[in-house]
Amino acid sequence: MYVSLMRLLVEASEQSPIVYVLLIVSLLASWGLIVVGIADIAIKFFDAPAGSPPRIRSQR
Repeated sequence: MYVSLMRLLVEASEQSPIVYVLLIVSLLASWGLIVVGIADIAIKFFDAPAGSPPRIRSQR
């Protein structure tokens, strides 16, 4: 998918700078969605279940 987008980017850069900028923005947005998805999964994985008591640090 990204290889075809990069080919399209090269072709578009020869034609119009606006299309070039829009393709760069779409590539950045797609990577942003991937990072947000991974972060959401990590937060849900490490989150404490509802109703569990808060963790208390050991007191010395």
